[in-house]
Amino acid sequence: MNKKEILKKWLPYGIILGIVLLAEVFWFNFSTWATMSCEPVVLAENVVTDEKGIYETELTTFSCDVKNINVNLTIERYDRAKVKVMLTDAGDYYEYALPEYEVVSGLKGDGYQNIYPFGEVNTLRVIITVPEGTVGHIESIVANDNRPMDFKILRVIVLFAVFSLGYLVFADRPLLKIKCERGNKKQLFAIAAVMLVLLVLGGLLVMSNPVWRSVPWQHHKQYQELAQSMAKGSVVIGEKPDPALLAKENPYDTSALLAEEIPFNMDYALYDGNYYAYFGIVPEVLFFLPYHLLTGKDLPNYLVVFAFYGMMVTGIFGLLWEVIQRFFQKVPFVWYLIMASAVSLLPNYVFTVGRPDIYNIPVIAGNAFAFLGAFFWARAVWNEKHRKCRLALGSLCIACIMGCRPQMILYGVVFFCVLFVPLLLKKQWRSSLSWKDAVSFCVPVVLVGILVFWYNLARFGSGFDFGATYSLTSNDMNNRGFNFSRVFRGMYSFFFQPPNVHASFPFLESGKLEGSYMGKNIVEFCYGGIFLICPWVWSIMYVVLGGYKKLSRELNGWIAGLCGASVIIAIFDINAAGVLQRYMGDMVLGLVLAAVMVIFHLLDLAGSKAEPVGDVAELAGGVADRAETRRWISKIVYITVIIGLIFSFLIFITSEDNICLQEYDPVLFHRIWSYFKF
Repeated sequence: MNKKEILKKWLPYGIILGIVLLAEVFWFNFSTWATMSCEPVVLAENVVTDEKGIYETELTTFSCDVKNINVNLTIERYDRAKVKVMLTDAGDYYEYALPEYEVVSGLKGDGYQNIYPFGEVNTLRVIITVPEGTVGHIESIVANDNRPMDFKILRVIVLFAVFSLGYLVFADRPLLKIKCERGNKKQLFAIAAVMLVLLVLGGLLVMSNPVWRSVPWQHHKQYQELAQSMAKGSVVIGEKPDPALLAKENPYDTSALLAEEIPFNMDYALYDGNYYAYFGIVPEVLFFLPYHLLTGKDLPNYLVVFAFYGMMVTGIFGLLWEVIQRFFQKVPFVWYLIMASAVSLLPNYVFTVGRPDIYNIPVIAGNAFAFLGAFFWARAVWNEKHRKCRLALGSLCIACIMGCRPQMILYGVVFFCVLFVPLLLKKQWRSSLSWKDAVSFCVPVVLVGILVFWYNLARFGSGFDFGATYSLTSNDMNNRGFNFSRVFRGMYSFFFQPPNVHASFPFLESGKLEGSYMGKNIVEFCYGGIFLICPWVWSIMYVVLGGYKKLSRELNGWIAGLCGASVIIAIFDINAAGVLQRYMGDMVLGLVLAAVMVIFHLLDLAGSKAEPVGDVAELAGGVADRAETRRWISKIVYITVIIGLIFSFLIFITSEDNICLQEYDPVLFHRIWSYFKF
């Protein structure tokens, strides 16, 4: 390749980098240039708040434009201060207040705040408030300060990556024509590199909120308590329940318990006079108990969530690779990486990993075992090599779902039906099986089944009782019943609820779920339905609108089974417990896996050499040329993937329910906020 060809190849990326750098210097740092000519006015220097935690500047008279306020302070025993700006201007004779904002101690430049009065400011004063009993040391309060340049290399890297990848997709570059090749060392290296980046991101997510690294709430320590009890040969946890609780006719009516001031352990399972952990046994046996036996210490929940996330990412990349090799051999390698990453960073998974509490351990574990199990089973069925080992690993993973999130075993049933049932109907395949294959498939299921059966029996007196009705939670699980109105409202919230997006950081709030349901429905916060916060899932509609005619019977079985399982699990969760953001992690797997298959199918069709199929061309806007069709499909999918990733980011930073970055790590919250203060 000569210099001219090299220049032609890399020039577009140089142009993209130049544009991003210009945007960083002149757009994202617009306030630097806008305040260069300002004459700073010092409103206060080296002062402290009073005994009530308040400091107010004297009323200062201006007759000029005021563009910003800059507050520099440090705070004892607290990390946030409230700042209120009061002023009069050319359009307001009487003083009015601007919206109150926060400043954190220890983050350079956080005190800069642009203001937008009507014309020239006449008078201005600033009020600083910290919690009573805390002292705020105010170094300076300055109006019209000269804002320094804040060049953020991470913002440059992210924007360059997004626009460079977008250029590859939109310009249909030759790199997009490279197909997935089994055994290709360069591709294996690229896969490993992308997975490593995802694991680093996962590690940052689970570590982001300090409250999850040292959980203060007792009911989040049930796995640790269970490890201590099992080390002593018991599955009972906690202290003996209060006699008044045991004397209650219905001890599961927690509203009555609170009203009558009867103490109880929230979210523990109460049965036959003892407390038990409601959660599944597999995470305990796999991580918590071995760690406790080896070290004598308690394993934190967030490390277990990270371990399961790593397992899930491995399963996602492995399963999608096998799906491509089986059905979609014309799909570009770049698109494999994009979609595997998009699934790994799904908004619902980011929520689970970014909030690594005890409730999300079974959810992420169920997803990890489902993806891994499907991968090993698919590998065993579609590649004869090492079949017995892969059958055993697949069965072990699928069976482990029962000990994590039992309702998700429905995915295991779907995987069995689409992978094994068609083959078992073929005499030639049945004849190739040996007793060793049967043993490899069945033994892991039996072993995990025995473990789960024993645990249920030890807790609730029946191996088939998972204890769903014994939890001392916010509602009486024995009397929820089934209600179609509740199902309809829950399905809307889980699948189609529009996200509540606004213009102020952190940009996303929970949707309003209360509604007019004339009954007791358990709802928490949800940030938007799956189809709205992850819009590439709409690709499933291609099948509904007639695309099933172009799919093989096997693929139609996969897509129908996965979507059906997601809907059934959603209905179960809505009636069994309620409408909660974390429950979306139960049902999202089937929908996104089906959507990825549809996207791969469209890319595969658009990449073939034959004449374009009619409905694919229509989807791309009636373009007859197949290359143009591929470009349209790629553009639409890429845009929707980026939208999904944006929602993943917003869900991570949002401030719902007070267990959030803004509450527990305000410095990190404000550091992220600084990327959006131009």
